[in-house]
Amino acid sequence: MGLSQNGLHSSGETTNFSVWYEDTLPNQTGVKAAANALISVLETEFSVTTGWFGTPNNKFGSGNKQKIYLDKGAGGGGSNNGYANPTLPIHMDSIGGGPSPLESIKMVWMNEWVEVLMSIAGNWNSGDSSGEGLSQYCGIVRFPVGHYSYYPSWVDGWLNGTGQAFSSNNGKLIPSPNSKRSDWVNQTFTGKNISGNQVNGDGDQISYGCALAFIYYLTVQLDFSINEVIKNYSNNLASAYSALTGDSGNPFPYFLKLFSKFYPASSTAAIPGPVSDNPFPLAQQMQVECILKYGAVGSGMYDTDPMLQVGGRNHTFTENFRITQKQCIALINGGSIVNPGEYNAGKNYRFYVVGGGKTADVGVFQHNVPGPDNFQLTSYIATNPDDTKADNLLSLPECT
Repeated sequence: MGLSQNGLHSSGETTNFSVWYEDTLPNQTGVKAAANALISVLETEFSVTTGWFGTPNNKFGSGNKQKIYLDKGAGGGGSNNGYANPTLPIHMDSIGGGPSPLESIKMVWMNEWVEVLMSIAGNWNSGDSSGEGLSQYCGIVRFPVGHYSYYPSWVDGWLNGTGQAFSSNNGKLIPSPNSKRSDWVNQTFTGKNISGNQVNGDGDQISYGCALAFIYYLTVQLDFSINEVIKNYSNNLASAYSALTGDSGNPFPYFLKLFSKFYPASSTAAIPGPVSDNPFPLAQQMQVECILKYGAVGSGMYDTDPMLQVGGRNHTFTENFRITQKQCIALINGGSIVNPGEYNAGKNYRFYVVGGGKTADVGVFQHNVPGPDNFQLTSYIATNPDDTKADNLLSLPECT
C-alpha cells in the first residue's frame, strides 16, 4: 500500500491541487478527516495567497496541480522543494496537533504552500529567517487557531531569548545560536554549524521570530498591505521598510525601542492573544498638559486659531515634549518620517488630555477660516466631545 485518495472529497482533486494521504499511517479515520478539512479550504486560500504574491496565472491548474502528501506522523510539520512543473509534492503532518488539530493541518499546509509561491516570486528565500518569518505570518493570518494549537509565540521567543534552533543533521532542538532581541531586520540568518549541529536559515526560532515581529510592524503599525511588503522585499526586511516608506534610516532601533517600552527586557514578555505574535499597534502615550495660544506672551504670533503649541509628558518614553499644533496634526494623521528610521502611519502616537476625572483623546478636525479672498478649510486639534469641559485643550494652563 502507500499513497491513496480513497474516501476523500472529490477524490482528492481540486482545480489547482491534488491531495493524497499515506494509508499505512495509524488512525486512518483521523488522517482522512485531516485531508478533507484541508481540501475544503484549498481553492479559497489559493485565490488569497496568489493575490498576495502576484503569482502568474499559468503556474498552476489542471495541467500542473500542486501535489500535497499527508505522509508525516502527528507533529511532523511540513516540507517542500519549491515550485516546479510538474510540481514537487508538499509533504506534511497527517493528523495535526493540540486542541484544534484540523485547523493546525490547514496552518501547516499554508506555511509550506507560501514557500512554493516565494520560489516563484523570486525575491524571497524560504530558507532564511526572513522567508520563514513570512511563512509563519501567512499561517497565522489565515489560520490563527491552527497556529496556536500547534506552535507557541515565536515573537515571545525572540523577546525572551527562549527560542530554540533545529539541528537538521541530528534531528533535535538545541539552544539558539542567536541572542534575544537580536537584529534580524538589517540582516538575515542563513544558517550556522554549532558544535556539529547544522542549523539552517529557517531553523532558528529567534531570528525568524524577529522577522515575524517586523512583518507585523510593517502591516499593522505602519499600515502597509502584505502584498506591498512581499513585492518590495529584497535581501532583508529593512529593504522593504525603505522601499515602502521612502525612509533610508535604520528602522531597527526605533522598532526595538518601542518593543522594549511595552515589553521590557528585564521582564518575561508574554504578548496577549488571540494572536500572541502581534502586539501592534503600540502607541506612544502623549498626555497634553499645557498649550501656548497665538498672541500669548512669548509666542509672537496672532491668528484666528487660538492654539500655537502643545506640551506635556510622553509617558511611554518618560520625557517631556513641546511641539507646534501643525506637528501634532502631522503625528496624529501620520504618513511622515518623524526621525530617520521612524516612519509614522498615524498609529505611533496617542495624544490625550486628563481633566475633571475624565480622559479625552485629541483628534484632528477641520473648520473654515477667513482667507485673503474667501474662507478656506483648515485643520486643527481638539479633544473628542464628552460631558465635561475640564478635559478640553483650551481648559489647560499656558505652557511656560
